[in-house]
Amino acid sequence: MKYVCIICAALSICTGARADILLPLDVTGWNQDIVIEKTATVPHSNYATTTLDGNTYYYESGLPNGTKGLPQNGSIIASSINTQFQLQPYNQNNALFIADSSPRTLTLTTPAALSQVAILASSAGAPGTANGLVAIHWSNSGTSTYNYAANDWFSPDVSTATGSYGRTDSSNFQDGPNSGELFYTQLDLSTDANYLNGASIVDLSFTRGTGAYTAFSTSILGVSGVASVPVPKTLWLSILPLLIVGTRRRVRHDRAFAVK
Repeated sequence: MKYVCIICAALSICTGARADILLPLDVTGWNQDIVIEKTATVPHSNYATTTLDGNTYYYESGLPNGTKGLPQNGSIIASSINTQFQLQPYNQNNALFIADSSPRTLTLTTPAALSQVAILASSAGAPGTANGLVAIHWSNSGTSTYNYAANDWFSPDVSTATGSYGRTDSSNFQDGPNSGELFYTQLDLSTDANYLNGASIVDLSFTRGTGAYTAFSTSILGVSGVASVPVPKTLWLSILPLLIVGTRRRVRHDRAFAVK
């Protein structure tokens, strides 16, 4: 039985069967400031470069008269997918903002071979449930396309929401249930051909969310990932017969020893 366990453990290692923790990625390309910092005064619109829906913004916890707000340290945890997101500082560009049909891109400071990527996003003026597309560009010139959740930030669907953070306009707050939500998506790239071939991710190009209709805007506020080392299928398939043969020989040896 112990030899069977050895084989199972080897298979588990080779196929990456483990719980990885996804951490924030260092990327460039943030193009708008959509969060009002806690030190802002009215009108709040002076402290952002654009608005998600033509009127309202996210805001930082501690902004006078607000009862919610994004965490002051910018850290958001999606515990169900073992992921930490790190928001950009609230007094500078902190979102990849998409308000038309043209893709917008976040570029990794250092390309990395990532087996999993997580995205933190929301939309305004979208159907309750909406999906955007992200095109992942690899160092081998390959491209992989995936869906990501870009639900409306006032959506009642909270199955993939990290929390309700409230909203503000130039002076008032909307801090009711489901207000100012953010939604996460986990992408498993461990079986992506580009990843298995050892390629690194160079950038991620996003389009805004669509559903029953197209969102007014979509914002990406965080990306995280884990850089597991891929074991090519050809390698572990070549190792497995050796493990089996070695195990059979060991079993025969033990049996012969037992007879003596």
